[in-house]
Amino acid sequence: MLRVPVSPDWADPSGLLGYVNPLGGEESFRGTLTLELLLRASNNPDKPYFLTLDEMNLARVEHYFAPFLSAMEGDRSSLVLHTAREAVDNVPNQIEWPRNLFIIGTVNMDETTHAFSDKVLDRAFSFELWDVDLPTWRAKAKDGGAAEETLAAIYQPLVDLHAALRPARRHFGYRTCNEILGFCSAVPTSARAGALDASVLAKILPKIRGDDSGPLPHALDAVGAVCKTHGLAGSAEKVAAMRASLQSVGVVRFSS
Repeated sequence: MLRVPVSPDWADPSGLLGYVNPLGGEESFRGTLTLELLLRASNNPDKPYFLTLDEMNLARVEHYFAPFLSAMEGDRSSLVLHTAREAVDNVPNQIEWPRNLFIIGTVNMDETTHAFSDKVLDRAFSFELWDVDLPTWRAKAKDGGAAEETLAAIYQPLVDLHAALRPARRHFGYRTCNEILGFCSAVPTSARAGALDASVLAKILPKIRGDDSGPLPHALDAVGAVCKTHGLAGSAEKVAAMRASLQSVGVVRFSS
């Protein structure tokens, strides 16, 4: 199994498959870990291989993934690795599409990413992962050595904030919970309330953005109420300012 982070500047397949280097006299091939995985999969057809493309839509999938999309067509299609007529550095110009290769792409959909075309969607199964199991997170954090006192102090505020943001799909996941737990665990007990307020302000509120046409106004109101209930004064003040911005101009973001 190989995990490859996708780069926003990928405009062709060379980031995945490598390229023929014509410089320095005799041609050579600049390979990649993905290419090595593909060749191993091709040489071991009875063994499953997994390629995970992390943040797959930071670049345009149709550009850098084009050889893969073409190879997925037909029963015995080929994956083109390079355009030289012969093998270069023992890398053939194409291989039969390895049926034992499984490709997984993780994506986030926001203003920094690209949408998928039908050409991509037709060759994939799409799964939305929105659910967050906070009771199980708490149990695992305790098993991992987190202090019960700290967990007890932050757990209900996190549950309430998560419930307030979920209707607007601005809720948070396990990474945010873990970082808030670590932040609050690093301070004395007397400073924990302030640490929780600061971490909510720094980790949860910046991801709240959007316009007033959907559920966001109600979600902001709910978040403000949660912050007041749990004594998160700084966060409550920031939410109030964000709510005022949403009401006055119709859109809101953390930096407004």
